[in-house]
Amino acid sequence: MKSLRRFTIPAAAAAAALVFLATGITQAQQNTTQTAQKAFDDAKALGTQRAQTDGQAVRTGQSEAVLANTIQGYTNNPPEKQYYTKQDTKGPTAALLAKCAANPSDAVCSASKAGTATRPAHGLTPASPVFAGQEAARNPTTVLGDVASTYNACSVGGELVTPARWERRACTLETAAWRSEPCTKALLVKPVATYSCVAGSVLATTTLGSGSDTMTVTAYCPVRGGTEVPFRFSAQGGHGACSDPIEAKLELSQRQPQGGAAPAGVGTLHPHWGGSCVPLAVHWETPGCTSLQCAVSVHFVSAEPSTMPLYQCSAGQVVGSAVTWYIDPPPANTAAACYVSYADAAAAQGQPGAYGAYDGEVYYWVDAGPAQNVGWQWAPGAHHQTTLKFAEPLFTPASGDRWVSSCDSQEARTPLLPKDGLNNFTGPTMPVAGLEGQPQCVRTSSVCTDGPSTKNIDGESVTRECWAYINNFECTSLAAASTCTQPQFATCSQSADTSCAQTDGKGHCLQAQLGYDCKTADAVFTSALNCGNASYCAGGSCWDSSKSPNTSFANGVAQLNAHMEAGTDMEVDGDTIQIFKGQDRRCHINLFGIDNCCTDSAYIQRCSREEQETYQQKDQGRCHELGEYCSKRTVLNICVEKTRSACCFSSLLARVVQEQGRAQLGIGWGDVKTPECRGFTPTELTTMDWSLFDLNEFYASINPTPLDQGQTTGGAQGKQPACYYGQGKC
Repeated sequence: MKSLRRFTIPAAAAAAALVFLATGITQAQQNTTQTAQKAFDDAKALGTQRAQTDGQAVRTGQSEAVLANTIQGYTNNPPEKQYYTKQDTKGPTAALLAKCAANPSDAVCSASKAGTATRPAHGLTPASPVFAGQEAARNPTTVLGDVASTYNACSVGGELVTPARWERRACTLETAAWRSEPCTKALLVKPVATYSCVAGSVLATTTLGSGSDTMTVTAYCPVRGGTEVPFRFSAQGGHGACSDPIEAKLELSQRQPQGGAAPAGVGTLHPHWGGSCVPLAVHWETPGCTSLQCAVSVHFVSAEPSTMPLYQCSAGQVVGSAVTWYIDPPPANTAAACYVSYADAAAAQGQPGAYGAYDGEVYYWVDAGPAQNVGWQWAPGAHHQTTLKFAEPLFTPASGDRWVSSCDSQEARTPLLPKDGLNNFTGPTMPVAGLEGQPQCVRTSSVCTDGPSTKNIDGESVTRECWAYINNFECTSLAAASTCTQPQFATCSQSADTSCAQTDGKGHCLQAQLGYDCKTADAVFTSALNCGNASYCAGGSCWDSSKSPNTSFANGVAQLNAHMEAGTDMEVDGDTIQIFKGQDRRCHINLFGIDNCCTDSAYIQRCSREEQETYQQKDQGRCHELGEYCSKRTVLNICVEKTRSACCFSSLLARVVQEQGRAQLGIGWGDVKTPECRGFTPTELTTMDWSLFDLNEFYASINPTPLDQGQTTGGAQGKQPACYYGQGKC
């Protein structure tokens, strides 16, 4: 081992070295700091520049360029844009799914996956109580009106100096010639659901084969109609079958198969044929149900596999499976290979091959490469085919009342439309204010031509006040000479002073005079007083502690929500608009109440999803219950199942409005077996007296703990000394 030599560095030299090293480190740190600062300054300058240029581009209408420079691969004409003009997007959808399966990290695929992912329902609708206070929060005056008539923390000290001034003005409405437009309305009622066939009955059946070796196909009527039809496939021989029949539901609404594919398989039967169990594959295809007729073709194939690819070769070549080979074993995979024929091996000039017969001649065959797959074919073996045809099973649900009306156009032009059958028109026919050229009508008569009476419909007795009306409307349009659209009337209120200045001699007013009250000056008040150490007024309204506690807030909020829900909870059924329409909901209680799907046990017992949803809606106060009836009896007439029926609505508020609105209009709920859950028509909704509605139940659902009026008022009074005059704070 070599010895280590020790070197001694003088103290001065060591100090100098440390100073140099420390200086180098400090310089490196300064360089790093300067580099980071420069990067930050450069990024800040770039961001400021982009903000200025992009902002200018957006202001000048060049936002497209900003997107193109900011988003990688941005285009305003993506290939998906063409899908908006197509009714059938199955092809593009299948192509996208195939692309995404091979490229899961693709940006478009990631966006599609995120956009189509199944998410749990949030349970909120526009009618949910959580949104009840939105409008009041945005604009309190829509519910509260003038703050001086609602809040009460201070006393009014302002005095009226000058009252508001009003002026009576008059304008003229002139019309075109009036014309009579009669129309009719007829009521159609379908109280119960109907089916075109009995569930489980045979729609069509056929048997193939000879002797004891048979194959049978049977189609049955589905439980609720439709094109998803139950089928039963069976095959047997003299000693029966080695497997059970196949039962399957086939969807016949669309053509199957599609895109040149082989008919779909439903399974394999094993009849006992020829002393053994023979595999028999079952396939089906359909052109779809068209013109209310369905057809299904069924194939029985005794080969495994039952289908095989179909190959094709170029001209002058032959598929290897068509050659009878003279070698054992024959060349591998001949069904997917093409061969060229030569007279003999010498003619092939040394190319490897083998002899075989084709079309009665023997040739020397040389492999020419793979064949082209051009489709499919049935495998060699026994092949039997049959076709079943039958009428499409139809289910027609109960639809309640539906008016077939030719009066829709006239009613849409009638500003004030009373209930059908009311004949309180006294004339003359008067126009109402509107824009130039605006069409309008007045209903002058409405006569019931059928009713009241009871009719037998689908085996049910249905009683209605009227089944048909003949109505007459007088219609016109406003002429250009009308003056009521002038700006001076824009902020005025129409008074009761309306008269007819000119008629056509037939009871029609051609020129009407309308009176308007127009405000010319606002009221003037002195400054507010008597509000503790300071005062606060807003728009002439001051806080008045002398007023009694306001109790109309809850009713105001509830009625506001009722009107908002009426605007969103609408359903169009043909030509009829229904508002607050309900659903016929049922739940059952079977033998001795062991399975009760009408309580919270519906979640743990063998109850349908619909019955579970019905219980949830009842728990939310959304249902009006009609009672229960016996829905199933034994042959000894003993009831073993009861069903409870109810009309359930989109919200608690809709149910409250339905119950009290029907009471006003005299509309019943039907009976326990056929509930009448229809909605209100716009006409019925406008004829209700909303001041008679008690909506406390709804308000309690959004404010379960009422405010303590005394505590709230006292707290506000205690804050009076901290008020700032004119600052809007208290």
